[in-house]
Amino acid sequence: DSEKAAEAQREADREAYDALSGLLAILRDESVVAYTRLSLPFAGAGTPEPRLGCTSEGLLLDLSKGAVQRLVTPWGTLPLRYALCFQGYQEPDTELAPRQAAYLTGIESVSLFLSLDERPAQHLLGVRKVSGPRFAVSSVLGAALPIGELVDVDAGECVARCERWERLARGPQPRTAPRLAAALPTKTTPVLNELLGRTEAVRAELLPLLKRQKAVASARIPPAEEDLIGAMRRANNDVEKAAWELRSMRRSEDSLVSQRQGHVTRAQVREALRATDYDIDAAGRLLDQRRQISRVADYILDQRGLESGIGWPTRQEVMGLLARTGNDEGAVLSSLLRERRATVEKMVEIIHTDSVDKLLAVENLFIYGLTVPPTASERAHVEALYGGEFDRSAARLDCFLRAVGALQRNLDELAPPDWRPSRAELEGLVRELGGAPAEAFLRALRRLAEAAPKLGSPDRETLGRYVRLGECDEEASLTFAQSVWKLMGGATASKAKDKPKSASARTRQPPAKAAPPPRSRSAAPAGKKRGGKGATASAPDPADTPGPSRAEAEAVLLAVNPVGDLTAATELLKRVDVIHRQISATFPLVRREDALWAASPAREARYLSREPLSQEERKEGESGAKHLLRRLGAALESLKDILAVDEPAEPPQSKSAVLAALAEADARSAQPSGVPRQSVREGLDAHAFNLEGATRWVRGVGSLLHRQAELGIESREEVEAAFEDHGQDPDQTTAYMEQLGGLMATVGASLPRVGRADAKAFLRIGADCASSAQLASLTAACLRGLSHLLGDAEALLSIGVKANALTADDRCYLIESLHRFAFADEARGGDGSAPSTSPRSTPGEGDGDGDGGSDGNSGGDGAAGASGEEVTTMVARAIEYMRKVSEVQVYLATFPELDQPSRVAAANALDAAGLDRKKAGRALRDELRKKREKDMREAYNRKRLLSEAYKKGRSPPSMMVVETAAEQLQASAPLRPPVSPLKRAVCELSLGADGGERSKSPRPFGQPRQTGHS
Repeated sequence: DSEKAAEAQREADREAYDALSGLLAILRDESVVAYTRLSLPFAGAGTPEPRLGCTSEGLLLDLSKGAVQRLVTPWGTLPLRYALCFQGYQEPDTELAPRQAAYLTGIESVSLFLSLDERPAQHLLGVRKVSGPRFAVSSVLGAALPIGELVDVDAGECVARCERWERLARGPQPRTAPRLAAALPTKTTPVLNELLGRTEAVRAELLPLLKRQKAVASARIPPAEEDLIGAMRRANNDVEKAAWELRSMRRSEDSLVSQRQGHVTRAQVREALRATDYDIDAAGRLLDQRRQISRVADYILDQRGLESGIGWPTRQEVMGLLARTGNDEGAVLSSLLRERRATVEKMVEIIHTDSVDKLLAVENLFIYGLTVPPTASERAHVEALYGGEFDRSAARLDCFLRAVGALQRNLDELAPPDWRPSRAELEGLVRELGGAPAEAFLRALRRLAEAAPKLGSPDRETLGRYVRLGECDEEASLTFAQSVWKLMGGATASKAKDKPKSASARTRQPPAKAAPPPRSRSAAPAGKKRGGKGATASAPDPADTPGPSRAEAEAVLLAVNPVGDLTAATELLKRVDVIHRQISATFPLVRREDALWAASPAREARYLSREPLSQEERKEGESGAKHLLRRLGAALESLKDILAVDEPAEPPQSKSAVLAALAEADARSAQPSGVPRQSVREGLDAHAFNLEGATRWVRGVGSLLHRQAELGIESREEVEAAFEDHGQDPDQTTAYMEQLGGLMATVGASLPRVGRADAKAFLRIGADCASSAQLASLTAACLRGLSHLLGDAEALLSIGVKANALTADDRCYLIESLHRFAFADEARGGDGSAPSTSPRSTPGEGDGDGDGGSDGNSGGDGAAGASGEEVTTMVARAIEYMRKVSEVQVYLATFPELDQPSRVAAANALDAAGLDRKKAGRALRDELRKKREKDMREAYNRKRLLSEAYKKGRSPPSMMVVETAAEQLQASAPLRPPVSPLKRAVCELSLGADGGERSKSPRPFGQPRQTGHS
């Protein structure tokens, strides 16, 4: 077996060595070097260095940014110099390698390796992009290679890999040159052209031969060098074909110049022909519509980048595409996206991986508390944080990891002795509190954990709650924990337990007696008996009186003012005993926790500020807490049908009672649990102690919050918003949330591009258009259509929406447009008439005036049973409509002097024109022109009236005063036709109310007014 394994290893090494020789021959080709400016700083096959990294198998090109580019082999690393450049990642460095004179190539706008990953030349070189700027070699000269991973090797393994390399170097060398020549069509074909699948490298030695061709040498005007290179590229380095291409190019140029009859220069014609690849019809269109095409090209060029997915096309490319497609913006965007989207996605992944690589540099790993080198799980976690929670912000993630690392390094000093938090728990603390507060939290928690045996040994969650209540302050947290324990009676019990017994007590033991029943919290005060007036009794031992529970003690201490006051807390407990005993007799559902809630001083003061007590009630001993507890008892009685069953206050004592309790528990477990009483108290707080409003809130919001996991409810705010949208009707709110939950359970999991917000928007819009069952099916069809549309980036670009930068308004626009056609006949293959509803209302307003199915019958049946074909048809009709809206906007963008219309205005015009985009564009253009002329006339009148006031020597009012006065006059009685409201306003503001001058000292009649200026 060992011999077979060694033989297999030698065979794999021989295959990899042959592939390495072929790869180096391809990378050293003059055409490849001239295009990529890649250089190999070693001769022959070099000597790999295993200490710098190896692959498990195969070859790997690591093109990371900076000075660390390498070719990784199974025997070690070989250096290389190459710059993987594109905008947003790295700018090209022209000093990497000199350009070769043997071949004339263009600038590498897209990396050769990215092009090979998208369209591999398997007979020469095939690569596959792996994580980041790394490319695994999949085939060399037609021989497939396995794809391995980067591995680190120890010293012993380094020696073994060096020996394997030396054995290969001493053996017979592969004949790479004949194999490379056999893979090319001809011996003179540049390797670069075969790799790219197009003619990019022009053989420089053929240009003199082309110039000596009769058709070229006899030309009246010698062709430019650029035209010669272009002809050679079009002719695939064939001299005779290139001469014919030059003649054809000259004829096209002369023909177009003669057609223009001197209206354009020859240079403009040549530029148009180069942009359109010498398509004479497209070049003529470009010259005729240069202004319109330039404006559309500006709009497309503004969308360049990684977010839109079209990359960075040049202006010449965009204008050539627009000229060939008849200035069709959607077709050009779709073409660019189709050609460049895969490459752009790889560029985005390279940028993100580079940011993560910078974060996980060796100098940062210790600061972040990570291992060196980071494990695969640690790297995956950092990548997930970078791409998810921190939204690709390296600075924010760096601060977060530094804070977590600081906690992890000092964990021995910060964490309690019996608890060592994991990294996930530390990250949770930093998210919740921040870096420095999280450290203070751990210090305070450690101190409380050390004092826990003297505080009743609370669990870690309870201690953490005390620390948060104390705002991570050690003294405040410890003081609060001690107060809780004292209020529970723990300090007194501890003293009684620790008190030493006397000698007589140790020698004489009293006979065992039955334990007395536990003393109630509502026992009679010390010194009095229940049975007689003034009867006295001995004071009870505090150790024998059971104190409040820990939760009750915490609530009491938080309710008093100041917080943690033991005296005030004790008095409040006594008061709770009294009011609970009095009110529970009338309202048996009231519990002690309810009495504590009602007796809160702050809540009682808030209640009395709204409903003060009368003088008679005060004389009778009434209080706000009693009134509030009665109101809570009434709410509990009215909600008894949905209220959760409480656990018994005291455990059963007899066997029959235990059996009855078990049977009752089994019956409760078989039924769905009800609303907890905490929701009833929250309802009263939320509705200012209004009984009716609180009851509705509990039946609507409280019951739904109790079913949060069942219905997939995201937050309490979501339920409250739905409750308000449905007029605080609990039945409608419950039905809506159940419908939404069922819809997301059946459709949401299979449609990753849509979410709960989209389903809510569709449900709100279609609430008045269909019955409940039809609405659910309709919304499911609309969600499928929206998911299909969001996945079609070309369609989104054609309607003026960026797929990678989708805004809330864009999403709302898509939702309304799909809903518009959900009930239409087009979605069912009808007559194609336009639906009556326009998609311009917000999702919360709804479309209650039509859609061809407002009665729930005319269009709901087709949508309710919508199949995949019908959904596709619905999406196609919606896209067609939105494309027309976009075309109207693009048409009006050619008039920069007009205010550009919004989608709402364009959609209104399109509906008014019967979905005729040309008619809608002209109508909207005329409307905007009238509006512009009206605004210009009003501005002119303002300036003229103010100028007249200046000329007459009067002090003119401000523009705001003039406009306000004009609006007031317009709203008053109508004036005579010759006098406009604006002119009258200026006159009345410049003169007095009676027509005289606005001056403090009246001048005599007939005397001219003296002015202080010329």
